[in-house]
Amino acid sequence: EMPSERKVLEQKINYSRIVKIIWSRWYWVAGCVSVSIIIAYLYLWYTPSVYSTSGSLKFEENKSALLDMSESSMSSGRSNKLQSESFVIQSRDVLLNAIERLDYKVSYFLKGKVRTTETYPNKPFTVEIITQDSIGYYNGLFDIETLSDSSFSLSYQPGDRTIEKTYKVNQLISAPGIVFKVRDVPRNEGHYSFKFNQREDFLARANTISTREASKSSNVMQLSINDKNPSLSIDLLNAIMKEYVDYDVKQRGTSA
Repeated sequence: EMPSERKVLEQKINYSRIVKIIWSRWYWVAGCVSVSIIIAYLYLWYTPSVYSTSGSLKFEENKSALLDMSESSMSSGRSNKLQSESFVIQSRDVLLNAIERLDYKVSYFLKGKVRTTETYPNKPFTVEIITQDSIGYYNGLFDIETLSDSSFSLSYQPGDRTIEKTYKVNQLISAPGIVFKVRDVPRNEGHYSFKFNQREDFLARANTISTREASKSSNVMQLSINDKNPSLSIDLLNAIMKEYVDYDVKQRGTSA
């Protein structure tokens, strides 16, 4: 009895037929590609860029102590030193004192059709704070519109109501928990707004700071911070490094 033979079915793919089918439905392919491009464009347009700023700190080493240490102990000691100093740099006190070095009390914004952009460090006009409560002040946006060289309209929304009034330049303005005046008006075209801040309002932005060893077993720390405003990220990182250096000097003076 002859053994049963298996029939192997060879299927040949007709690529030309597949191409013809796809080509006959070209409008579906073109439509999908077009929609994908539009979605990607809108995403890039509506999503603000995030900028990264980097800096470095070099730590002094106690040479007399290092003479009695092996190479592995020296490497471990440097890593522990950088790790402990990293906690200091990222501490709340250091970050808040660093923010104090910035011009943070009033933020200015240019309102566009798509998104609102912070103008720091540029000031399209000047707002001067007269008195401000530590808590309970209105920290929402004030919209300002120039009426003449010496007058402007101001609107804001405390709660569910909208307040809109006309003021003169240098006239005292009272809002919940704060008294201020506008010293000049925006002279450039565009819709502007501003808001009042406390140091804590910038803490989340300062907390984006990260630290790492510049290279293995080195005594150099690499710092970086991310923000949507490149000028602010530069100023904030410099302020943090300066505040840490001052903090370190004070600590050494206290322990001496």
